[in-house]
Amino acid sequence: MSNCITIPSRSSVDMLRFRLLYHGEPGAALEWFEKFCADVMIEYGRPDPKDPHRKLAERYPRSLRVGTYREMLTLPTGDSSVTISMGRNGRGDKQELREGFLEFNPTKTYPSKQLEYVYHLLDMEPNVKLELVRWDFATDYPIERASVALMRDGRKYGCVISDSYTSYLGRRSNNGFVKVYDKRAEQNKKGKAIKDPITRVEITIDEPAETLEKLWARVVLLPESVPDRAKGLLRLVLLATLNGVDLEEALECVSRNKRAEYRNVIGEMCGEIAPPAEYAACRRNALAWSHMYGGNGYADR
Repeated sequence: MSNCITIPSRSSVDMLRFRLLYHGEPGAALEWFEKFCADVMIEYGRPDPKDPHRKLAERYPRSLRVGTYREMLTLPTGDSSVTISMGRNGRGDKQELREGFLEFNPTKTYPSKQLEYVYHLLDMEPNVKLELVRWDFATDYPIERASVALMRDGRKYGCVISDSYTSYLGRRSNNGFVKVYDKRAEQNKKGKAIKDPITRVEITIDEPAETLEKLWARVVLLPESVPDRAKGLLRLVLLATLNGVDLEEALECVSRNKRAEYRNVIGEMCGEIAPPAEYAACRRNALAWSHMYGGNGYADR
C-alpha cells in the first residue's frame, strides 16, 4: 500500500473546451456565426488609438478539410486568447454545420472585456447552447520541482529536462493526460519574477467525470536523502533520482518485471501526494461556465 501525503495546495480550472450547438437549421447556424464574427471584428478587430498594443481579433479563412471546422475566430485577451468555431467538417451531414466549439483558459482570460463580450453575444442567441467537453484540472504545490517524481502507470510516459523539468503521462489533449512541471520556471521565463517554488500537476479531464478516480497520477514526494532502509539496487535508484535523474530513467537499470514492485516500494517509503480535495469544487466551476460568464464567480473555485 502506498503512503499518501496531503500537501497544502491551490487547485484551479486551467483550460475549458465546450461543444457549441445551434438548435436550428444548419443554414441559420452559419448565418448566426457570420453575424457573431462581424460583431466581434467591429468591436475588437480594429486598431484602438487609446491602446496601440492591443492584439486584434482574427478570423481565419474558411476550411473544408475533414476534421476541421469551417469557420473559426480567435480573440486575444489577457495572456491568452478565446477561440470559437462553427461548422464541423465531418462525414458531410449538414447537421454538423450546427456544431462548433468554444475554448479558453479562464485563469488567463478572466476577467476581461473580450471574454465577457463573447458571452454577451452567446447569451443574445437563445438557440445557442454550450456543453462542457474537456477541461484541465491544475493543482499547484509550494515545493521545488526536483522534490517530486512522476511514476509510470498504464499511460504513455515521457519527460523533458532542459531549462526546467517536465514529465508526462498519456497523450496531450486526451482524457487522463498528466503534466508535472515547474510553474515558477514557466512564469519566470515569461518575465514574471516569482521567488517561491511552484510545482504544478495538471490533468486533462473529459466530461462527464464526477471524480478523478484512476486519472490521478502517482506523484512521489522525494526525501532530502536516501532513507537508511533503502538497500542495494533500490538505494542506487533513489540516489540517482535525488541527483537529478528522472525516476523512470533510473528504473531502467531494474528488470522490466521488477519495476512495478520497485514503484510500490518507493511510493510506500517516500510517500505519494494524495488527490486534491478541491476537484469537486473546480468541476462545479467548470460546468458553470457553460451557462454563465465567470462560472461560479471565480477562475479557480
